Amino acid sequence: MIAYMCKYAPAEILRAMGAETLYLEPSAADSDMAGAMMHPMVCSFVKSALGAIMKADFEGVLLTSCCDSSRRLFDVLRARRPGRFAYMAELPAKAGGEARGIYVSSLKGLIDAYGAFSGKSFSAGALLAAARGGARPEAAAFAPVDGAVNLGLVGAKCGAGLVDTVRRCGGNVAFNLSCTGHAHSFGALAALEGGGRGASAQDTDAALDAYADGIFSQYPCMRMIAPGLREEGLAALEGQVSGLIYHTVKFCDSYAYEYAALKGRLGVPALKVETDYTAPGEGQELTRVAAFVEALGAKGAGGAGVAIGAGGLAGAGVAIGAGGLAGAGGAAPAGRAAARRGDFFMGIDSGSTSTNAVIVDADGETVSWSVVRTGPRTLESAARARDEALERAGLGASSLGGIVATGYGRINIGFADGAVTEISCHAAGAHRLNPAARTILDIGGQDSKAIRVDGDGAVADFAMNDKCAAGTGRFLEMMARTLDIGLEDMGEESLGWKEELRISSMCAVFAESEVVSLIAQNRERADILRALNMAIASRSEALLARAGGRPPYMMTGGVARNAGVVRALEDRLGAGFWVCERPETVGALGAALIAAGFPRKT
Repeated sequence: MIAYMCKYAPAEILRAMGAETLYLEPSAADSDMAGAMMHPMVCSFVKSALGAIMKADFEGVLLTSCCDSSRRLFDVLRARRPGRFAYMAELPAKAGGEARGIYVSSLKGLIDAYGAFSGKSFSAGALLAAARGGARPEAAAFAPVDGAVNLGLVGAKCGAGLVDTVRRCGGNVAFNLSCTGHAHSFGALAALEGGGRGASAQDTDAALDAYADGIFSQYPCMRMIAPGLREEGLAALEGQVSGLIYHTVKFCDSYAYEYAALKGRLGVPALKVETDYTAPGEGQELTRVAAFVEALGAKGAGGAGVAIGAGGLAGAGVAIGAGGLAGAGGAAPAGRAAARRGDFFMGIDSGSTSTNAVIVDADGETVSWSVVRTGPRTLESAARARDEALERAGLGASSLGGIVATGYGRINIGFADGAVTEISCHAAGAHRLNPAARTILDIGGQDSKAIRVDGDGAVADFAMNDKCAAGTGRFLEMMARTLDIGLEDMGEESLGWKEELRISSMCAVFAESEVVSLIAQNRERADILRALNMAIASRSEALLARAGGRPPYMMTGGVARNAGVVRALEDRLGAGFWVCERPETVGALGAALIAAGFPRKT
């Protein structure tokens, strides 16, 4: 078995020579071996690929020269697997003209190399048979669907996992133009079939030329063509979709640069998803994609609207009703919402630090709330929050006409009627409390979000930081322990600062080392707290910029209770931040409003 990972890898050549081939899609579990074999800054996809290849009993591997990381992978495999087959097919810088000859030369080199390795021969007729039918086994058919939130995939290595995520979130993949979008057309090669092509040099040259036409009939690789021409090809397809998901891999500069260049010129909304091939990354990807589908649904892009019972919220990006939950990144019991007949509605925000519940009445007014510490089991914490809110309101469970869950634990709350991302819920809750707010900064226990909303409270754009503890409630908890101060006292004490200190690192571990150093220098605790707050403000400013944030600002999440952080943000941005009485419950309030069927338009 010979593994390959690129749509430009000439796998049909090897199959024509009798080899079995496998399209390899590595996973996070395969990356543990790469640390001892490759530079740490090599892209996470190649690290995972190296592990998968080393663990499997492959006869060989067929790579393409699509990037420097692929070349490093080739070098490592040749050194580590000297008895196995390895070949690097050279991709030209352009798709046509003399550059095409480079690829054909590389095909001939592959034929010679595998022939020497296996003792097998090549014939034009065998290549015609290998390419008959056109599509490779791993090729997937995508097309727009009427009434759906149609999305296009662009960028690098959009794996099957991302396609599944889009579908789980209620979206439809209309096309895949990424490295995994196998869309070969071997019509020119098939046209030779009636000519009785055999094994002559002339027959081989004609077959390889026609085969190259089929390989290069696809949306071009970043390696092969000027990005502006890729943009032109993408623009021709934008009318088929409501939005684009641009996928890139951690430490892949080329595609990150292209996304930055494209974002301001695209005719449809775009979401960047960066993969580092870790298990937490899958959950973060789910939240981003679900929020993107919800936002597009709220703008009327397809059929991902909300319907909760008879009232229903049209166009919020999730369906909760007799058919259960569609498009919110999780599953909920079917039919439960339709069976409810209560006059009150609950939202539950299952976060990493606290689980919050809010109950609203039919007019959307808050009648009760609760905040409990999130324990090791999210379902139990959610049940406690639910029961406390009901008890405080003097209500029974039968009084509830619907329950919507949000937060990272939302899909594990089995008694909820549906789940909506915290992006949509914070937007809905913030707009209810302060309709003038245009940008919401939510700093919770384990992540930070910047959400830009329009005048109707609909999500216009968002950015998330959820792969690092820096600037979150966890970060402040660590610093509180180091500074021997209660978490609730940090904000007030920091307001008495006198000396401007600086924390240069926002990595939670490195920042803690800097704090220890400042303590050893006998610096005042209030000054150290101020430095920490300014470091959080600096990171938050960058997050707000990524979302296109602009005033009026509103801050939500538990960290909004820290007056020192709020003051640092205001000093950094030169604008005020509005904070409500219970900022940690805003997401739960938004979920309750969605459960109550409130439209977002004012």
